[in-house]
Amino acid sequence: MPVEFRPSQDEKFGALVVGLDLSGTVTAADLETLRRALPNHRTLRFADQALKPEDFVRFSQIFGRPQPHVLEHLRLPGHPEILVLTNIVEDRSRPNGHNGAAFWHTDNSYEAEPASATMLYAREVPRTGGETLLCDMGLAYRGLSEALRQRCDNLVVRHSYGNRDQDTEHAAGALQGSQLKNVSEVTHPLVQSHPVTGEKCLYAVAASSRGIVGMPDDEALDLLSELKAHCTRPDYTVTHAYAVDELFIWDTILTMHAAAVIDEARDADNTRLMHRISVKGYPSPALAGTASA
Repeated sequence: MPVEFRPSQDEKFGALVVGLDLSGTVTAADLETLRRALPNHRTLRFADQALKPEDFVRFSQIFGRPQPHVLEHLRLPGHPEILVLTNIVEDRSRPNGHNGAAFWHTDNSYEAEPASATMLYAREVPRTGGETLLCDMGLAYRGLSEALRQRCDNLVVRHSYGNRDQDTEHAAGALQGSQLKNVSEVTHPLVQSHPVTGEKCLYAVAASSRGIVGMPDDEALDLLSELKAHCTRPDYTVTHAYAVDELFIWDTILTMHAAAVIDEARDADNTRLMHRISVKGYPSPALAGTASA
């Protein structure tokens, strides 16, 4: 059956993908359809998928190049591209950072080449909680006043790992040892045009954004905080709740996101276990024939 996208009826963006079994081969036509659909819908959901770790890695390649996370102690053994996100605490001497994404942020915005898409595969989900909050950065850009849009259009933002608001919010997972050598300050334009669609959007105005080139720090942080508050207004945000065996993908240029705060796992009713892959770049049709799960 042809691939079908069913936009959410009660949300501002996002679509359920129907007619694509990720255990089969993703054709060149399907690849191009998905490539266009992701930025247009912002998020895509694939229900009832059965993916082994190697299947997940293989499928992720149709969206870009899988990128191992800097927190290598949280990578899935044997599959460094996959980051394990869970509230299961087995060893308190080795924090798993289960609330290390519970603040507004953009994946890999602290790197020179940031992520272009992130995908979560739900292995276990709590009865309540464990959601991901997302906001539409294209719509938020269009919602700025004309004067503020013009002010933002040519600004360049300084980024580094972590959460600038960690005094009042959760902090990112702490870097350890050699991990500290793998991150440094980078810069990205505050306003970007999406590489696939050309749509203009605000980019990564929370967490890693620490200042603006050529602007005093206090003025820059005031502007970034104003933009963060604007982008995360209810007008631009959705909350996504997961189901077991669901694959959920979001475009990281056109969205920001935050994990909902969750307690440590006590039993099956409140356990969250997710496999995460972020990719860089954009898919090539040449990969389509090899992207079978």
